[in-house]
Amino acid sequence: TAFCRSLLLCRKDPSREIERYFEPEKEFVYYEDGHLEEKIKDILNNWERYAVVVENAFQKAKREYTTKRFVEKYLINL
Repeated sequence: TAFCRSLLLCRKDPSREIERYFEPEKEFVYYEDGHLEEKIKDILNNWERYAVVVENAFQKAKREYTTKRFVEKYLINL
């Protein structure tokens, strides 16, 4: 999603696994159970605020989550 320059919209769950990779409200957006429609309306009505989140996630993905970065981080010293 980040590489496609799309908004990462995630249901908030107890594991919060996505926070290992992206920062909430800076690089992705949570929605709470029962509030998805409300969140989508907010996104559509305030896109300029969310466009920054999209760009932040894209830049982080390019910097941290490419195949080249994976090789450098985990395989180069094998």
